[in-house]
Amino acid sequence: WAALEAAADDPDIAWRILVRRAELGDHDPAAVTALVERDPDPEAAIRALTVRAALPDAEAKEEVWQAVFTDRAVHAGLAMRRLARCFWRPGQDELLLPYGERYLQQVTDLGSGGMLELSSSVAAMYPLVATEDFLARATVIAEDPATPPYVRAPLLKETDTLRRKLRARG
Repeated sequence: WAALEAAADDPDIAWRILVRRAELGDHDPAAVTALVERDPDPEAAIRALTVRAALPDAEAKEEVWQAVFTDRAVHAGLAMRRLARCFWRPGQDELLLPYGERYLQQVTDLGSGGMLELSSSVAAMYPLVATEDFLARATVIAEDPATPPYVRAPLLKETDTLRRKLRARG
């Protein structure tokens, strides 16, 4: 925890340290609470949720998923992209695989909101862990004329990007 103490004057670095430690399974809720209290960023609470998103823990993943897709507590933009990067952590494939299915079930029913915000959320939370079946189903949903345009465009783009990444990895 010496690195966290050394980053005391820089909340951005402190958040990065807490995210990495959480990803490694070394989560300190008291350190997160203390950082929320001293960080002047109005989105400090969302950054705390980002730390939980990095945890290799089913309960934490579910809490974050609910905040994004049910409560819609995270607005599009930098905060959503940070949270998504932490949610879809490498090495957590087994834990994350079921969320691809949930994504496909929920992405077309995001409710109301600005089209740019909804489109950005669809893109940011696109699963980074997927099977060929997921990619095929995502393509079908994206090509369905009944799918809202703010879902179709990012879904097509992200599916194509992931398909290319997987192909490049061999």
